Amino acid sequence: MITHIRENLRYTQLVFEPLPPHQRSYTSIIFPPRSYFRLPKVQEWTEINPPLFASKPDLLRVLAAAYSNRLDNIDVYIGGMLESRDGPGELFTAIIKEQFARIRDADRFWFENTESG
Repeated sequence: MITHIRENLRYTQLVFEPLPPHQRSYTSIIFPPRSYFRLPKVQEWTEINPPLFASKPDLLRVLAAAYSNRLDNIDVYIGGMLESRDGPGELFTAIIKEQFARIRDADRFWFENTESG
């Protein structure tokens, strides 16, 4: 039974640990997401979600350690999910807004499109 638990723990760590830098998404290298959407740059870990980190300081320590204490190293998905507890935060709101605008602008049959025949 202990062997089974150890194997499950090892599998869980492999699946859920942050990826090494060479295996991460190149999205953050191509463009820094917050500056792309003209959002203010986050300078400190606690700026991501102050109420969350005030109530769970251990989470902040684990997160900072997982990303070698480098804010510019954090994945877009992880950072975006940590921004808010009740819906999309600033980054995900900007991403969703731009995506809907692109869908609207590319669809010639969109009901608001005045140039469609």
